[in-house]
Amino acid sequence: MSKVAPLDKKIAKVHDKTGALLEIWDCASLALSPVASFYMRHMADLIDSNHAHQLFTGGNNSSAVYATLDGKIVGAIIYEIHASQRMLYILLSCVDNEYRGRGIYTALHPWLEETAMQQGCDRIGSIVHVNNAVRIASCAKVGMVPEFIRMVKLL
Repeated sequence: MSKVAPLDKKIAKVHDKTGALLEIWDCASLALSPVASFYMRHMADLIDSNHAHQLFTGGNNSSAVYATLDGKIVGAIIYEIHASQRMLYILLSCVDNEYRGRGIYTALHPWLEETAMQQGCDRIGSIVHVNNAVRIASCAKVGMVPEFIRMVKLL
């Protein structure tokens, strides 16, 4: 069986808050990237903690920007471009528990913004569960603000 070579490109090297050197990667296709298993594991954790709907989006139309430390993926932002809405939509952002608080999400966001602008987007959107205080705080830290509040009634 032949192995598909990933199309991911290293786009930068940055230091986290501890001084560790992160490599920032651009992933054109989630389906062909090693970041896919990272995405699936973290989405499952969010579903188990009731911070995400049991909806596995992400596939051939999804892309990512992610960070590695010593060859290990430690954080990622998985997204899709919604050209008709001129929006880059974040499907999932996550940082491994042992690397949280080191500025990894914040280090990834400028590359996400650059990608959005290159694709003709004028905004970045994300749905965040009301109980996910960590994610709400990370959004605020990079300048995201609430735009809508979705109300539901479970039956």
